[in-house]
Amino acid sequence: DCENLIPVNTLSSTTPGIPLSFALEKDARMYVGDSRGNITRFELGQESGKEPMILSRAHEKEHVTAIRVVQGLVLSVGNDGCLTRSRNTADGGLQRLTSVPIANATGLRNIFSGSESLHVALGGYYGNEFFLIDNKSGYEFLRQD
Repeated sequence: DCENLIPVNTLSSTTPGIPLSFALEKDARMYVGDSRGNITRFELGQESGKEPMILSRAHEKEHVTAIRVVQGLVLSVGNDGCLTRSRNTADGGLQRLTSVPIANATGLRNIFSGSESLHVALGGYYGNEFFLIDNKSGYEFLRQD
């Protein structure tokens, strides 16, 4: 019954992008990817008054289509065709570590992994064909027109 839902908090980012994807982290953080390639980290719970931290252009100026937090790393994919790894820094920042292009991908849409495993599978598109590929071996599990 949605009629009785009451908003507890409204989150606001200073980026001009439209929110497209999000991930929740166990220690009360939320990461939001937007249409301008940015990732914004919001502190929730007791830390909810803090300003959001923004990782600008994590995926250049392309949509951030999926985010997943695994072992303290923020994994994200986007329309730039890259898997990006970021981390929280000791000073409270958010730092991009690597951005790896996935060959021939025109748009990545999903990140699949077991619980707390950095071994992930990525779902996305080669033109109009959907694919599911292992990020370490490059093995293609599925290709569907």
